[in-house]
Amino acid sequence: MAVIRFKEAACPLNQILNLLNERKAEFQHTLLAIPKLVHRKHIRWKSPNLGDFKVNYGGTIFLEQGKAELGVVIHNSEGAVIASLSQQIPLPATMTQVEALAARRAVEFGITTAVLEGDLDIIYKELIDSDSSLALHGHLIHGVKKLASSFNCIRYAHVRRQGNNVAHALAG
Repeated sequence: MAVIRFKEAACPLNQILNLLNERKAEFQHTLLAIPKLVHRKHIRWKSPNLGDFKVNYGGTIFLEQGKAELGVVIHNSEGAVIASLSQQIPLPATMTQVEALAARRAVEFGITTAVLEGDLDIIYKELIDSDSSLALHGHLIHGVKKLASSFNCIRYAHVRRQGNNVAHALAG
């Protein structure tokens, strides 16, 4: 099936290899991994520093229903939940887009000092990268960075999925 996109910038020829590598990594991440019997340390959620907020975000896809759900939870430095969001959306093309949309919603709450924490490594790496993302979800990453630029202090963190349970529970 061919996809035709209108009103989108074309990828410069000298950046096609980078885009190819990003898309390949995104595709490989979505493949089902063979479960490994590995003992892992118990992963615990950690509260933010005094006066800060921790904003955890996540997303879940429901292929059968053609939808996705976003989850966001904000904790204060004492670990108390001060705000949360659960939002159903039409199914985007990729799981990475779902997580990027969740990150976008996470920075829209009006707080100005936060640790933004998610469990998808690709999104975390793109948020901390000063370069623009050429991936399909790059415009969403740009939006997160633009909104976060108005924060007094923003830090990005990556956590394993087990440390992001509340956000994923909100996402379905």
